[in-house]
This record gives sequence, C-alpha cells and structure tokens, in this order.
Amino acid sequence: LISVPDILHPDIIERCGMNVEGERTQVYRLDPEFGKAALSGTAEMAIGGFLMSKTIDELPLRLCAVSRCYRAEASRNQHDKGLYRVHQFNKVEMFVVTSGNLDSSQAALEEVHVIEREMFDQLGIAYRVLDMSPDELGNPAASKYDIEAWMPGPQFW
Repeated sequence: LISVPDILHPDIIERCGMNVEGERTQVYRLDPEFGKAALSGTAEMAIGGFLMSKTIDELPLRLCAVSRCYRAEASRNQHDKGLYRVHQFNKVEMFVVTSGNLDSSQAALEEVHVIEREMFDQLGIAYRVLDMSPDELGNPAASKYDIEAWMPGPQFW
C-alpha cells in the first residue's frame, strides 16, 4: 500500500490518458500562480508518475493506493447524462506492472477483476460489470472493466 499526492504536474496526468485541456476535461488545474499543477483524478496517475523511467526487475509488480480523487467531469453535459458523478471521492486503486505483452497484461487485469468482484460479493453489494468499449479507454489501456454498484435510494446503477 502506498501513499500518493493529491497534486500532480499536468504532464503526468496527460501521459496517463486524461485530457487536461478542452471542453470535456476531467482535470482541475490550479491557478498558474502555483506553477504547473493539477488535482489528481486517480491514484493511478501518481503511481504511473512515480514509476516513470524506472527499471523494474521483478514482474509483475502489484501496488495498491487509497487516495482522494478530484474530477471536473461532474457536469450538465449531455454526454454525461445518466452517469452518477461527483467532484471529489476516495478510491482504492490496484495497479499492476507487467512485462507488457498482451497475455501477461490480460492475466493481471483478470486477477484484479476477480479481487474486485470478490470484495463486492463479500460486502453483499449488488453490482454489474461493464466491459468498456474501445472509445471509452484512455491511451494506456487495451481493455477495461467498470463495476457499477446498485444504489437502492435513487434506484440507479
């Protein structure tokens, strides 16, 4: 388990596949008075920045972080209609570094996915799994699952 910062350089965020500029950015930029800085949208960004340019001898490397996440995507944008969005939340991020070949990466994704489903099952939370389409993936991703919990109050996934 590692601790990650809440504020990152925008270059690190972009290298993790999130836009820091434009109409649909998900990133809160800090005032230029503070230099080039933005609030982190996920621990994945800080972990990726930490590992950037490092040589890792023993693979797979499995890391986990609990972090605050900030997203500017909570909006009235028609594209986001039907999505439950908040500007700040806490999240557990499981991060696996593999050799980069498709088989080892897919095996790591499936391993993490099994852990996620087991946690939801043990907590008794109703959920569904979405196999994300390629147009929903960030630059570094070849495939991705999202797990949506059922929220009984608003009757919403």
